[in-house]
Amino acid sequence: MTQWKTGFYYIALGAEVPVVMAYMDHATRTCGVGQLFYPTGDIETDMIDIRAYYAPFRGWAQRHEERS
Repeated sequence: MTQWKTGFYYIALGAEVPVVMAYMDHATRTCGVGQLFYPTGDIETDMIDIRAYYAPFRGWAQRHEERS
């Protein structure tokens, strides 16, 4: 997936609440709640930071696509 949905970002920004950075890593069969991310209004920069946070995690869809 190269294009991320951004609705969560705009909802958090408008409500002035943080985004809870939760994850499920299929490769290690772990899940958790990480840091809180406070949107700044600069979506391009913020999404770079969000993508960097999630880069090490492998979701179910990534695993499934590798088998194809």
